[in-house]
Amino acid sequence: MNTAPPNIDWAWFGAQTVEDIARRATQESEPAVWIKHAYAWIYARLDASRRRNLPRPIAAPRGPSAGMVPVLGATSTGIGCLGFVAVRFESTSCPKPTDDMECAVQEAAESVGDVFRRLDFDLGHPHWRLDAWLGGGRSVGLSSVVASLISLLSLSAREDFAATGCYASGVGLSPVAPDSLSAKLQAAKRWGYPRILVVEGQTGIPTDCGLEFVEIPQDLVYALFAILREIADGPAAQAVARLLAVFDQAVVRADPRDQDLDHTLRMTGEFIDPSKPALVRHVAHDIRGRALLHAGQTAEAVAERELADSLRPGALEFPSGWLGEYLKWHQVAHHAVLALDQGRWDDDEPEHRQLDRTLDRLLGAIDDHRAGREELLAALFLSNARARRLDFLGRWHRDAGLLRRAWTEVTRFLPQWEPLFEYCREIGLRDSNLNRQQNYCLDILASYWHLEGYLPAPWLDIASTFWSSDAELEINRLGPFDLPYFLRWRVLSGHPIDEAIVARALETGGRMFDENGNGYPFFLVFETVLRYGLGNERQRGLAAEKLARSKLFSKDLPNTSILTLLALRADQLLFQANCPHGSARRPQHGTRLGDLFEELVTQSELLVDRIPY
Repeated sequence: MNTAPPNIDWAWFGAQTVEDIARRATQESEPAVWIKHAYAWIYARLDASRRRNLPRPIAAPRGPSAGMVPVLGATSTGIGCLGFVAVRFESTSCPKPTDDMECAVQEAAESVGDVFRRLDFDLGHPHWRLDAWLGGGRSVGLSSVVASLISLLSLSAREDFAATGCYASGVGLSPVAPDSLSAKLQAAKRWGYPRILVVEGQTGIPTDCGLEFVEIPQDLVYALFAILREIADGPAAQAVARLLAVFDQAVVRADPRDQDLDHTLRMTGEFIDPSKPALVRHVAHDIRGRALLHAGQTAEAVAERELADSLRPGALEFPSGWLGEYLKWHQVAHHAVLALDQGRWDDDEPEHRQLDRTLDRLLGAIDDHRAGREELLAALFLSNARARRLDFLGRWHRDAGLLRRAWTEVTRFLPQWEPLFEYCREIGLRDSNLNRQQNYCLDILASYWHLEGYLPAPWLDIASTFWSSDAELEINRLGPFDLPYFLRWRVLSGHPIDEAIVARALETGGRMFDENGNGYPFFLVFETVLRYGLGNERQRGLAAEKLARSKLFSKDLPNTSILTLLALRADQLLFQANCPHGSARRPQHGTRLGDLFEELVTQSELLVDRIPY
């Protein structure tokens, strides 16, 4: 029997047998008092049949401190052992470890921290405590992810689980070697852990071993949801809402090519149950509303927004950090854009009045030097939303004055673009970047150019910095939005577009169109080629053929979507190109979109220029 350490040492404890601990802990002469308390803790965890063969404790139970997560390990000799890991986040960094097991802890904690840094850029650095004896290796990774989540969300964790799973940066979670599993499971049974967290795809799990196995997804963001569901003991509403906000920024507010509406609806479905706290349901309904809006299902998006509004917290109840900032400011911009996509463009719509009030308050704080980076970013988003409204109205009413106001709004924060979008990059806002801001500007430039036939010199000076002269050489790297905007800018600025450029644009656009489905925005490049008569006759024919196959002419296109107006524009362009195609679906009768559609078809000569987007 080896000598017991005088002070708490959970690594040593987890490498012993329960029987050995029991003998030590029930001896009055044992000097290590902590063992007596630790044995009482483990004794209470065991089932009645195990306790019958062990002596009763002589001290009060006292186990590992809150936040310490069990780690199942296996030694090189095939003996299972128990360890613990805990993580906290502090402003100072800690040295990078060299030991493989410690590196796995560090990588897992840093990766979880990076996900949450999207909500709190000043989160800090992970500091960890690892109590493990001989075994563990990189299979400490899953427990480290759990410990990091517990720390970041201040969770109270259940005490009936242990975990084994690997983690590596750039790879994510992965199963452990199946030949180590038997020893680890024996350790779990020995120490009274009936539920075992393993990584999805784990092999070698024995049948009828008396343990419950919970599979955790390999993708880190989805793993966090599964862990919250499986280990949290009554998580607070703000904790769940924060995790939903992480999902929102990592998945929903992402590149259109990464978005999956069905998956988003499934992920958020459990959080709209009436039994969930109001804040959680509010955030879930809001996420669903924006995902549906991106997918062109405007009516469904409105229904989700109305549900979110009914659960919106009061101003004094906003959470801290990014989630609170979103609810105060950014959500206002989303609601205004949703109104635009319903065809409600007038200034007196309630969403636009709310946006104007919110933006004016933020601009006042900025003028008084009472605004920080978060307020500046919110004002940028709100100003962009107002610019889009003015652009829609300017196109519709053929009013150059409204377009000049739109240009003022969209360039209001031009001197701050670089630091603000660097901040967006740091916190993971992938749907907000410099290219997208420049594309907002190009929308207004195009509206003005089509109306007036020229661009004001100061506008050209700004816009000339958007694309370098050799940008066409990078066509194959442009995304579904940047590709048509690049072509449009060359038209507006008078730069030549030869057939070679058009060929590369059609090749790149065609690949994205075929690989990602034929919906928005993947058909925009073909519309651009037709609208400006780019390339040769064969190239325009190819663009027309692709546009005719887009979802704009699908029977599945929702008649409540603003895409019905874009379908009408495409219909006109294809008619002019003598290309066979389906008919544009009419919006729902009696709606604002329906009224706009009816007015447009009576003035076909202005139709293309008046339709937004």
